[in-house]
Amino acid sequence: MLQLINKLFKRDELIGEWNTEDGSGFSIIMGSWIKFRKDGSGHFKSWANVDEESSYNLDGSFNWKRINEKTISILEHKSESIEIIEYRIENSNNRTVLTSKQEQKGTVNIEGFWNFSQVMFKS
Repeated sequence: MLQLINKLFKRDELIGEWNTEDGSGFSIIMGSWIKFRKDGSGHFKSWANVDEESSYNLDGSFNWKRINEKTISILEHKSESIEIIEYRIENSNNRTVLTSKQEQKGTVNIEGFWNFSQVMFKS
């Protein structure tokens, strides 16, 4: 019974704001931000201040749902397809880091989360 009560009142580890700012200042040029709300909604933004990266300038909303311990589904408001994302949360240098499996680009392994080619840090 105590386990059930703890589960009901435990805050989901994804809830809150995440961003790509790693302390280097690179987010002035290019970055991403995502917010997971406890009601299952969310918002994201990505930006790039370089002409070649104009396709990286995104702003949108989504709904998300937990499937299991480290898997969620995301449905963007402008999309009809649900994406299933398996993610990892790790602590590195006193920061909480969020990543998920990314498609390999040629011979380069990309590290990032969901549609973002950068890891996310808990704000």
